[in-house]
Amino acid sequence: MKKLLALLMALIMMLSVVSTFALAMDNERKTPIVLLRGYGTSVLYDCTDVENPEMVWPIANVGKKLENIIKNYRLGSVLILGENCFMKALINVAVEQLFAPLALNPDGTSKNPNIKAYPYNINGYELDVEGDNASPMYYTYEYLKNHSEYSKVITKETLCDQFAAEVGADNIFIFNYDLRMGQVEYADAVDEFISDVLDYTGASKVDIFGTSHGGQQTASYFYFHGDKGVVRKAIMEAPAVGGTSLAGELFLKQEDITLPLSSIAYFLNDIDPQIIITISKYLTWGQKLLDNAVDYLVTKYLDDGFANVLSLWDFVPCDYYDEAMKHCLAVGTLDSEKNAALIAKTEKWHAAMADIKSGFDRAKAAGTECYIIANYGTPELLNQNSQSDLVIDIKNATGATAAPIGQKLGYDGPTVSSDGIVDTATCWLPDTTYIIKGGIHGKFEKDTYCMGLINDIFFSEEPVANSYEQYGTLNEEKQPSIIEKAFASIGDSLNRIMGVFKIGSR
Repeated sequence: MKKLLALLMALIMMLSVVSTFALAMDNERKTPIVLLRGYGTSVLYDCTDVENPEMVWPIANVGKKLENIIKNYRLGSVLILGENCFMKALINVAVEQLFAPLALNPDGTSKNPNIKAYPYNINGYELDVEGDNASPMYYTYEYLKNHSEYSKVITKETLCDQFAAEVGADNIFIFNYDLRMGQVEYADAVDEFISDVLDYTGASKVDIFGTSHGGQQTASYFYFHGDKGVVRKAIMEAPAVGGTSLAGELFLKQEDITLPLSSIAYFLNDIDPQIIITISKYLTWGQKLLDNAVDYLVTKYLDDGFANVLSLWDFVPCDYYDEAMKHCLAVGTLDSEKNAALIAKTEKWHAAMADIKSGFDRAKAAGTECYIIANYGTPELLNQNSQSDLVIDIKNATGATAAPIGQKLGYDGPTVSSDGIVDTATCWLPDTTYIIKGGIHGKFEKDTYCMGLINDIFFSEEPVANSYEQYGTLNEEKQPSIIEKAFASIGDSLNRIMGVFKIGSR
């Protein structure tokens, strides 16, 4: 009997050791990944009707509503009202229907307290009034992709699939938060979310992938909480770490803002910009109408709610901030008393933004590997002289120094790109910043070089610096020729025009 007991004890101990070893290997291989996503992907619900909550954001949902609004305006309205009156009427209806639910008070809080950014009304899950019982399980890629009614939360499915092949779909956690809030609040929310993921998975660390606005969230998390050392590796892709001059120009100018048709077409349709630049020379009417629409939208609505959006202010780069704030207070877009809470929050973030490198340094000292991947070679939408990925200036994404579009720095060196345009000596992360020429904001999943780099950073056992040059060349799959793109674009435009005539003839 004693021998039997001894044998059983030995077997249990052996199994325990093997299981512990296997678990340790499994945990090492399967570090949970937290996705912090772009600005347009936050999912918001109007939960006024608890039984039937209405999704009021993301932008894809808004686009469908806008399409319906346009369909309700017949083509004859343009002829009767005139193009500018028609445009103003359309904007007024669009703002009322699309953005009114998202309106904020002067202190940055929501006018409608029933707007929520949590998973809501999905199978097997009910929130309490405050939404405090949200479980990380309902944010996993596995759960979300199996619930079609909540599929809009996913985005970047190609990236998620690439991660899932390594760590499992149940080990990818997609963070969802109110896009209107500011970075100080985001930092605390991300910190809480990471703690919940660690508790739920039993892991000791997570990896973070933050893209665009999510890259700014990653930077704010590191600045305020990075010394906790609970992040193994973090990748910030095309991050708005230092904001974007788009927001600076918006609050500083307020009038006479020009959005080039060529840039918009390039961003939305993957059309070679030179095609649109050539065509737009003969389409002055379209550019004029767009300019009038932007001017009307900004001058009429900026001081009627949009200026209360804290996240827009947090996008304003430091070199714009003081002048933009002074300007908005002077013209009445903001009020020093009514907007005091909002101003205090964005001033706290801009103090952090000016000192952001120290946040990265604290995170690295705590054991976190921090990486930035960004793009240059394309004019920024409003500032046509700046090197960007169309949306975020390379300086604001990485801290790098760059020559204006069409120029070179005029000096060489080990930190200068081979084309003489970018110098990484001033980068916040000079040793782990990868700058890709020619990439367009939000389209990194089409770039095999970038996707391979992301995969190797997280999962390769070899040092990434030995495998990738710091200045990568965009290695996309074979793309259509310029002529093929032109014919495809013209065909698409003709189909849209015919669709408008069909709508107008009903």
